[in-house]
Amino acid sequence: MSYRAGSISSDELEMVTAYTSSLHCEDDEPDILVRHGRFYLVTGDVVFQVDKTIFKVHRHFLSKASPVLGDMLLLPQPNRRETPLKTPTTTTGTTSETLCVKESQSSTLSEQPLFVLHGDSVNGWEHILSIFYRDEFFGPVVFSATEWAEILPIAHKYEMRQIETRGIAYLLSGDDVLNSMELLILGRWIDSKEIYDRAIEALADGPILTGEDARRIGFKAFYEVTIRRYTGYCLLLTDFDGYSLCQPHALGQTGRTEHLTW
Repeated sequence: MSYRAGSISSDELEMVTAYTSSLHCEDDEPDILVRHGRFYLVTGDVVFQVDKTIFKVHRHFLSKASPVLGDMLLLPQPNRRETPLKTPTTTTGTTSETLCVKESQSSTLSEQPLFVLHGDSVNGWEHILSIFYRDEFFGPVVFSATEWAEILPIAHKYEMRQIETRGIAYLLSGDDVLNSMELLILGRWIDSKEIYDRAIEALADGPILTGEDARRIGFKAFYEVTIRRYTGYCLLLTDFDGYSLCQPHALGQTGRTEHLTW
């Protein structure tokens, strides 16, 4: 059933709005926001949202690390509205407060997210902010390959060059290795030819890729892996009488040996 404009009274509209708002807040998980337990700082001067998490930090660090975020912070901002505060909840290891846009609640939070960073990961931002806010002032910044894989897409997206360069160097060092498939996808995501080529080489030296692997990495990458795998092979052709012939593969020179029976 459709309604023409003006066919519903203001009182009825208010009742419907209040009802749908209550459903929206209590039953709809996407509208529940959580203050980050560590990186929601009382002295922070910029508030931003990643997924359902609210961060409040100092714009100095964001502007210094990223020219993209620096420019975003210089843009004129719309008028903020207050966001009602829901009952505090506790998460493992940290205390966080759950926020919900619900008109009927009296408690309010003055900080509305300045901007929402769509597509970013909360874990990635936690790692990046831990660089700016260290537990130990002179402690080294150490991340695993998996953590760098969460950091690098964000660093690349916002042109955090120093962080991106450090992460790529770590992944290429071989000290801690990502799964070759994940490494390839990451290299393509952050447009790193060095990481991409390293992953292609590792995949070519590993087990033969399956159809599912090909679908995951795409036809172009699958083709490159296949070409690399058979470049430099000596195809050892063996007939049924036991005679063998080492035939250099057309794509490369004699090198590794693979046995084929004909």
